[in-house]
Formats: sequence, structure tokens, C-alpha cells
Amino acid sequence: MPSRAANPTAAEGMREAALRPFQVLEALELPAQYERSFKIAPGRLIAQRFMLGVRTGDASPDRLLEAARRLGMPADVQPVFEQALAGASSVLFGFEGSEATPPDPSHHPSPHPSAVLKVYTEYRSRWVEPPAHSAPVELFRGFKWQVESPTQPVQTVYWGRPGWSVDRIREQIGERLAASTLTPVRELVGSVIDRAMAARPGFTPHWIELGEPGEPLRAFDLNLYGAGLRVAALAQPLAALATAFGVDRALLARLLSVAGRGLLGHVSAGFARTGDGFLTVYFEPPDDTSQAASG
Repeated sequence: MPSRAANPTAAEGMREAALRPFQVLEALELPAQYERSFKIAPGRLIAQRFMLGVRTGDASPDRLLEAARRLGMPADVQPVFEQALAGASSVLFGFEGSEATPPDPSHHPSPHPSAVLKVYTEYRSRWVEPPAHSAPVELFRGFKWQVESPTQPVQTVYWGRPGWSVDRIREQIGERLAASTLTPVRELVGSVIDRAMAARPGFTPHWIELGEPGEPLRAFDLNLYGAGLRVAALAQPLAALATAFGVDRALLARLLSVAGRGLLGHVSAGFARTGDGFLTVYFEPPDDTSQAASG
């Protein structure tokens, strides 16, 4: 199995893909906000993840469409993205890169590096607190494609549930993460809510559920920015999850040494397309570590 050192071409391609969103937005002079994330899945810690958010008030639809084109968005989804721009409050340009890992009989092997580019439309104004029984509202629409095979893009829709109480959210977490393989994920998400409510009494996270058009819902997202927590507050439950998922805790500790002081933004959990469980932590990096975190 070739390692990254033995396969410099793959490593260079990964770096080029990671730089592309920055280069595109810089070339078009589009100001952006920076958010990082990391994902824990069985046998894997994926830390090369980020989003660059551009407010639609700072750019015309034509420039945002041009940015998506330069990023490499497949031609067949560009008309759908153009339609999705109507009413969007911001557009997010992102990247996820995972390096090759040795096959593990107990998990889905990833023998090849993978680079994914992403563009999301966000509809922040649609989040209005209605009665809890109101229909869900579309808050994001995501377009994702593999750099190696851009002709097979994936669309993901994110629906918000304004008005849901903490009790309703806890109930949904129990149902969505009921599988025994997701017990450590369920425990961590419950711990996150406990910590958020302790930090800010009365706080209620925003519940968002996601899936692909025509497919069952497979994951959810909790917006936790309003709680004011730091990523370091999750160090203990994250370490427990890493142990349960067979992830090197030393790697996680190195990541948290950089990300720990970042402002906790979102936590996502559920099932990936491979069928494995996952948990993703989104955060706003502290100014003095954002450059170090990009390495």
C-alpha cells in the first residue's frame, strides 16, 4: 500500500484541491468567513475540512456562479445551483480531504486518498420560530463532488425544525442514533447538549436534519454557536469516542491542541453513505491558530 511519502503526486493533488477554494475567492475578490471541522468515523480521523462563507450581499449571483464554475462544479448541476441562489443569505465553498488508510477488516477500507469539493447555499432568513408542529424548512442545499470523478456530484438538503424543544431534540437523537454501533456517538451528543445548557441556561440548539433528495434522512446537525462553548469542552467525550471507533487518541490530542480554543459551532452525527456512523465537529478557529490548523 503506497504511503503519502511514496505517492507525492497524490499528496500534491490533495494540496492543490485544498487551495482551490481560497484561490478562486481571492481571484474574484470575494471576502469570506472561515470555519473548520473534523470528522471521526470508525478507524478514521479526518481533519482536512473547511468552509469559506461568502455573504450574498457582498457578491452578485453571476460572480457566485463563476466562483462555483472555477471551483470545478459539474456543468449538469450548475443550473440547479443558480436557481438555489435565489433567496440565499450566503454561499459556502468548502473542501474535505482524507488520506489513504490501511484496510481494516472491521471497517470500510479507504485505500486511496479522497478530495471532495463542496458548495452550499444557505437560507438564514427562513429560520423563524414557529409552533413545534410546523413543517420543516430548507436551510441549506449542498453540492459535492469528488475531484477525481466530478461527473458524479451529490446533492444534500438540510431541513431545519424551528420551535423544537430540547426534550424533543433529545428524543430525536435517541431515535436517530439508536443502533448499538452508534452508542458512543449518542453519548457524546448528549454530553454536548448537557455542556451547552450548563454554559448557557435556557439554551436550545437548532435542530437540522439532512439527506439526499428522494432518500431517507440519514443524519442531523445541531447548531451550538449560541452556547459559547470551546471545542476543548468536548475533549473527554471525544477521547472516549476515538477509543470506541479505533482512532489514534494521540492524533486527536494533537488536533485538539490546535482546535481546542476554537468556538464550537455545530455537531453533526448519523450514518455516512458507506453505512458507518460518524460525528463531525465544526468550529471557528482562534485567530492565532487558524493558519496552523490549515496544515
